[in-house]
Amino acid sequence: MLAAILIISTYEMANAQAAAAESHRMAARTIVNVFGSHVACRDRVFDFLRNQMSILDILSSTTSFDLADVERAVMPPLSMANGLFTQFLTLLHRVTLVSRRRMSDGRPPDLVLHPDLYHGAGQPHGSSSSDHGHDLSASAIRSQFQQATSATLLAAGRLQVQTSVVGRDFIRLVHIYHHAAILYSYRSLGHVASERADWEATMVKLFEQLSALEDAALCAQNLPWPAFVAGTECHADPARQAAVAALFALMTDATGFRHFLDVLHFLRLFWAGPHPDWRPLARDLQHKGFRILAV
Repeated sequence: MLAAILIISTYEMANAQAAAAESHRMAARTIVNVFGSHVACRDRVFDFLRNQMSILDILSSTTSFDLADVERAVMPPLSMANGLFTQFLTLLHRVTLVSRRRMSDGRPPDLVLHPDLYHGAGQPHGSSSSDHGHDLSASAIRSQFQQATSATLLAAGRLQVQTSVVGRDFIRLVHIYHHAAILYSYRSLGHVASERADWEATMVKLFEQLSALEDAALCAQNLPWPAFVAGTECHADPARQAAVAALFALMTDATGFRHFLDVLHFLRLFWAGPHPDWRPLARDLQHKGFRILAV
């Protein structure tokens, strides 16, 4: 049933039916939460599907401004703690959770967080409170995402990813997600102004890696989230905006997923506005029923 619901949700996104896709994502989340606690259900197939659900849920949460939705996101199963992107997803969700809690409290979205705020937010079950996972200073963000990226590359090594176009582009994708996560975190946690030099350097690296993909069409299904982040960080930069728009056109053509055009529509609205932070506009549109799904 879980597999069927995930397939239906994907089909609905392909047909630009974001509301229906969201409804089925919530249904899939309910199944995971209900059956995930039963030992008899926690086999390899269920954990694989739960892991796929966690990828969808955590990335979808980055564009959600419903705190209850973000707090209920499905996390990767413990059996895949050393898997591809597991540490990355856990850290990314921690950033989103802290950001949305602050916005829910009515604080300005660009207010810099104290490192100890929301101690332990988003930590995986069973993690130690002394592992400094709650430190979301700019330097800690860089360090933790670097560790997460290294963990993914180590996991890929165990899987013996071949040295080919696919293998080389996979490594580029890992770095693309890394740079996108740094930019997303800086914006979410109020570090853009204080880390302007590193923000600019990270932007350069992200667009360099996107341009370096040897077969972008082949990995198009993995590009929506970093492409969205790239778009949210190139306000008042027409050249980069054009590159992002071209990338969304490529993804739409390669996958047939028409909801990418809705994401691009949002980015164009954002680019045309005066504010360099995408979140207030996205939050207002979500309140009006327009949901951004950059997955």
